[in-house]
Amino acid sequence: MDLSKEAWRFLKSIFNPQYTSNASTYEFPSDYDNGIQKYIFVKEIPMVIRSIYICGLQKTLAYFKGIFFSGRGLQVGVKGNGSVPSCPLRLLIELGSSISEKRPIYNGLIHERALCAGSAKGGVGPCQFDSGGPLACQESGLWYLSGVVSWGVGCEEPNKLGVYSDMSVLMDWVKDMVVADASFI
Repeated sequence: MDLSKEAWRFLKSIFNPQYTSNASTYEFPSDYDNGIQKYIFVKEIPMVIRSIYICGLQKTLAYFKGIFFSGRGLQVGVKGNGSVPSCPLRLLIELGSSISEKRPIYNGLIHERALCAGSAKGGVGPCQFDSGGPLACQESGLWYLSGVVSWGVGCEEPNKLGVYSDMSVLMDWVKDMVVADASFI
């Protein structure tokens, strides 16, 4: 299966107009740090590629038995020195507890458009270069996008869960952007 960069072409990005950068201070995580990108495949793709649905409020994360994170970020625990895998990895991770219980982990920096996932013990979670990767659940053969890797502290650190954009909260924004820009359909 060849899904190298030559197999697809970037077309367009839309960024959230409410985005606030923290580039000058790095004191707080950026808010509304999300966007939509459109790509087209310029080579035939194998049928193993499937659609993913945005996880709506009717299916909360607690509903799913397992949740998967995937990405091409550093593998700190696997090779010891932080190597980058040659293909995306998929890992089963634990869900963090409720948002109110997670706020103390990052001193209240988790806003309402974010969720946390990972193990309080550490060991599994996103790392550098994983930003934008999916946090996904599977049910009856269908995949649901629950979150998108946003930020974290270190890699797989104890009591430092990965922070993800919460797609159940951002779903209306995504729909509005896709409907407003016919080139995304």
